[in-house]
Amino acid sequence: MNRRQILRFGLLGAASLGTIALGQQVLRWPRPLVDGHLQESGRLLMAAVARAVLKGTLADEPVSQARQINEHLDRVSITIQGFAPHAQSELAQLLLLLEASPGRRWFAGLDVPWHEASSEQVTSALEHLRTARWALQQQAYHALRDITNASYYSEPGTWAHLGYPGPIPI
Repeated sequence: MNRRQILRFGLLGAASLGTIALGQQVLRWPRPLVDGHLQESGRLLMAAVARAVLKGTLADEPVSQARQINEHLDRVSITIQGFAPHAQSELAQLLLLLEASPGRRWFAGLDVPWHEASSEQVTSALEHLRTARWALQQQAYHALRDITNASYYSEPGTWAHLGYPGPIPI
């Protein structure tokens, strides 16, 4: 990366974060994560991510899938509450960036809100993050995927998808 790219990235990043900070303070954008608890906008974003990441492991029937997603989002909140305060703060900033229209479009390449996006659009946005040139975008992808997988597969009822019989009784 040359000096010009670093300066451009810094300016774009500062402008994006400034837009988000302004929106949060002036426009009162809803915060997706407060004190380690997913708020409504965070739940919608993480539900979209879960549908894409866990595709093939969730029920096909919409009511059952909605129940699975809600239970999963409760586990995501529990997982996040176990993070150190600085990690919760960084995740809150990431979710706010991804929730805000300018950040979602520029950072993740997603033109529609997460909850309105199809599974294919969310998968494409996640792939955009995964294959991006900037490590920050790749880290965002890994954070979203790892939180989703860890929270989902922490439930014993999901272990069958892995072929894991569970812990051996001692």
